[in-house]
Amino acid sequence: MSDYGDAYREARERLCELMTSLSHEELEREVPTCPGWRTRDVLAHLVGIAVDTSDGNIEGAGSDEYTARQIAERKERSVTEMVAEWEERAPAFEQMLDTIHPAISGGIIGDLVTHEQDARGAVGRTGGRDGLAFDLALDSQVRFFGRRIKEAKLPTLEVRAGAKTWTAGKEEVSGSVEADAFELLRGLTGRRTHNQVRAFGWSVDPGPYLPIFSMYGLPGSDITE
Repeated sequence: MSDYGDAYREARERLCELMTSLSHEELEREVPTCPGWRTRDVLAHLVGIAVDTSDGNIEGAGSDEYTARQIAERKERSVTEMVAEWEERAPAFEQMLDTIHPAISGGIIGDLVTHEQDARGAVGRTGGRDGLAFDLALDSQVRFFGRRIKEAKLPTLEVRAGAKTWTAGKEEVSGSVEADAFELLRGLTGRRTHNQVRAFGWSVDPGPYLPIFSMYGLPGSDITE
C-alpha cells in the first residue's frame, strides 16, 4: 500500500473539522485565492471531486464549468450534509488513490491541500502546513514544475525547501531556487505573485521561470497568509 490514501484521509478529516467549526459568516466569506468562491464552496468542490472521480464523471475535469457545476449542485446543502457525503464516498476513493498512477494521486492530494489552505487563509485559521499530505502535495507540485521546465527547455534547477531538495529538469543542474516549504507550495499552486516568487532565494535570473512557475498562472496582487 502507498501513502496516498492515508494522506488524503489526513487532510480530509482536518478540513472537515475546520469547516464544521466555522460560523455562518465565515462560511460565506469570500476566498481571496479563489475569486468568486465562498469558504463553503471549497468544501463543495472537494466533495465533488471525490464523487465525480469515483463515478467516472471526468469529462471536462479541471475546467471552470466543471468546478462551477460541483459547487452549484451543493449550493443548498449544509456543511454537515456535504461532510456526510464526503465521508460516505471517501473510503473507496482513498483506496483508489493507492492503486492509480502516483502522478494522478499526487495531483489530487495537491488539490486538496491547496484548497485547504485557501479556506484557512479566508478565515485566518492557520494549520495543515506539515504532515504526510502536505509533503506529498509539495513533492507532486515540484515534480510538475520539473516537467514544465523540461517542456520549456529551460536549464535544470535544484529546488530547496529546508532540508528537502529536488532536481527539476533533466540536464545537469544550472541553478537553484530556495524557499520556505509553505511559501514554495503556495507559489507553485498559483497563490503568490511574480514579485513574491522573485523574492525566493534564486541563484539565477528567475525571469524565464516565472511564466511556468505555476500551472495555474500567478495572481496580480500580493497574497499574505
